[in-house]
This record gives sequence, structure tokens and C-alpha cells, in this order.
Amino acid sequence: MSTTQAKMHFRWLHSIPSGSPVQPDDYPPVDIEPSKEIRLLDLLPGRFDDEIHCKLLKHALNFSEPPFREYDFQVNQSELAYEAVSYAWGSPKDVVAIQLDGHGSFLVTRNLRAAFKRLRSQDSVRRLWADQICINQRNVSERNQQVAIMWIIFNEAAKVIVWLGEPGGPTFKLSKSFVEDLAKTPYADEMRYLIEHPSLHKLGSWWSRSWVVQEFVSARTEPAMYFGPHKLDWAVFGDSCWNQLIKTSHPETIRALFSVLTMGRRLADLRKLSHRGQTTILSLDWTLLQTECSDPRDKLYSLLGLLSQAERDVVTVDYAKDTRETFTIATQAFLVANMRYGILRLISFAGGYRTYPRG
Repeated sequence: MSTTQAKMHFRWLHSIPSGSPVQPDDYPPVDIEPSKEIRLLDLLPGRFDDEIHCKLLKHALNFSEPPFREYDFQVNQSELAYEAVSYAWGSPKDVVAIQLDGHGSFLVTRNLRAAFKRLRSQDSVRRLWADQICINQRNVSERNQQVAIMWIIFNEAAKVIVWLGEPGGPTFKLSKSFVEDLAKTPYADEMRYLIEHPSLHKLGSWWSRSWVVQEFVSARTEPAMYFGPHKLDWAVFGDSCWNQLIKTSHPETIRALFSVLTMGRRLADLRKLSHRGQTTILSLDWTLLQTECSDPRDKLYSLLGLLSQAERDVVTVDYAKDTRETFTIATQAFLVANMRYGILRLISFAGGYRTYPRG
């Protein structure tokens, strides 16, 4: 498939929530039952600049255990076979080829390949789940069913990996005195890297995607944050940002860290509520208002795993329905499930959307 053909597929499959419409017609023959199985990819070892090589395999999700909610839930770590990658697509016009099951023409966005280059080990296989590759995006029925269990996919992962991306665009010029003060603090290199590169925390990046809310909140352990060559566990990442925020008077630094911490705090608080089973559609209205996606229907579908069981039972993922029909049916169903009229504000999401970069 040529790059021109790939870009045409991106436009044709504009309704895909976060998968890759650049897949060739001969998608690797790894068949699954999409309501209860997923594909995983083995990221084969290599050096940083080597071509990316992956292999697909089938994995059955564990529906015998109740969904993870409490922090003290005990699980056999050996049964957690993969890590799930949470990331922003990047530009749909910027695609590159990787090797998948021996074929060198499988196209993915440049941002996903960049994540693979940072995540790849030099001497061992790393088993991952990434939606662009692991869902056959040309199969609409499969896509519908996989989106419906997306929260379970992230919940059953041994670790959720958040890929903030490689830096791009202009950088902040930090004063000499600020850099000297920063050097005296823990994780100084990581914080300087994050502050200097606004592309890692600006609007339209990972922090504003609709889908990251469910991906982050569903994680059974604290996610790991990757950005460029750096990695920090979420607790360390958040604490480090906060420590810098209260110490600095640098305006660009304040803006950068405040935006990260505002979204991060909401995600962390929501994760606690969700693990206690205390989230409903009414408690998630801020995500409808303050996150972005290219397809308005994903405002609803990206929250499925955070809804109450009664609410989740009345939502069917169906990309054949248009936006107005999707939100009208959902509003009626939620009224029946909750008998609370505050849900009527969902109707406002049936139209009037701006177009955002695909998340």
C-alpha cells in the first residue's frame, strides 16, 4: 500500500476512535472472537535506530474474575501477559512503515513508531497492546466489539504505559538561575525536559484526548509516564511537577506545569472513585466538556468502562449510527437507568462539535 493510499484510508475511516486506518487489505490472519479475545503484539528486540519488527498473537481476556475496582485486589502477576499503550495518534498525514508478521508495508502513525523505538528492548521481546495494530480497523463489527471492552483491555494489562511523545516545535528558554535551582531537585533532568518542550503538555497532546481518561483510570496499578528518553511512574511524575510548580516564578513553567497537574489531578481522583465503583455518567460531564476527539460519538464510547453497570448495560457501540442518534438513544437509555433528569444535558453533545486532531 502506498502512502497516498494510506492517507485515503485515514479519511475514509474517520469514525475510528483511536485505531489505524492504514492497515493493508491483507491484515495478518490472526482471527479472534472480538467480544472476549484480543490481539497482542510482540515488539521484537533491536537497537534504537533499527527497523521496528512486531508479531501478532491471540490472547483471551479473563472474564472469570470481576473487573478490578479495589486497590487491594490480589492478582497473579504472571497472568498479566501484556502492557497497554495509551498515546495520541499524532498527525494522520504522517505515517511510516513497520514490519508486522514479516510484511514491511504495515503503516502506522509516526508517533506510535516513536513510542515503539523508546519502549523496545535490545535483548528481549516486549509484549504490548496498541489499538492501531491490535484491532483490525477495516472490520467494523470487530471494532465495535473491541471498543465496548476497551476498559477491560486496559484493566487487565500488567501496566498501562502513557506515551507523551517526542518533543517537537519551539522550546521554552529557561533562565540560568532557574536551571541552576532545578538542578538541585530530584528528577531535575526529567523536569527540565518536560518544561522545555511545550509539545509534551500542550492542547491537542495526550493530556486532552477523550480516550486517555478511561485508559488511565482503568489501570490496576499506577501508569508509567514515558516522554522522549525519560520514564517516571505516575506518583513520582505528579510529585515532581508539583514541587517545581510551588518553587518557580517562571511564567511559562507555571503555565506548563499547571495544565499538566490540573488534568493529572482529575485523572488520579477519578481513578480512585472508579476503583470504588462510584462513577456515573453525571459525574463525568467534565470529560465531555474538556477533552477532545475527532468523532463526537467517542465522547460517549470512551467513557463506557467508567459508567455504572446499569448505565453500561444500555449502551451499544455502533459506529453505523450518526452522532445525533447515538446521543439521543444514550440519553433515553440513561433516563430509564437512572430516573434522573440531569442526564438531559447529554443532548447538547449531539451536535455543534468542532473538529479536533484525531486522538
